[in-house]
Amino acid sequence: GDKLELTLVVSIEGMCSVLESDTSSVLEKIATLKQLSQISQQIRGNQRAIAAVATCLKGHDWICRSSALNALCQITEKGNHHAVQSLVALSQHQDASLRQSALEAFSLVAEKGNRQMI
Repeated sequence: GDKLELTLVVSIEGMCSVLESDTSSVLEKIATLKQLSQISQQIRGNQRAIAAVATCLKGHDWICRSSALNALCQITEKGNHHAVQSLVALSQHQDASLRQSALEAFSLVAEKGNRQMI
């Protein structure tokens, strides 16, 4: 019960710190994104985790950005404003494959009728 929740909160904070740190390696960030994806059912809608994952969408490494997109789709409930805004920004990236991925992710994250990507 309470002990499990407390452990999960502490673990999420540690993972978020790794994702937001300038000193974390790309491999550390990718591993952390995979860990968050694995516990997505337990943390779905967690604003702290969503914000941390969204920071990885701005990184230079395409594998890390791709992992972040995947994690974002798994931990975000439909209509989450922060996730939608992150995907809108990513849809304007210079990399065409990343723009395409953002559009695909948008369909999983945005609520029906959201016109921000148009």
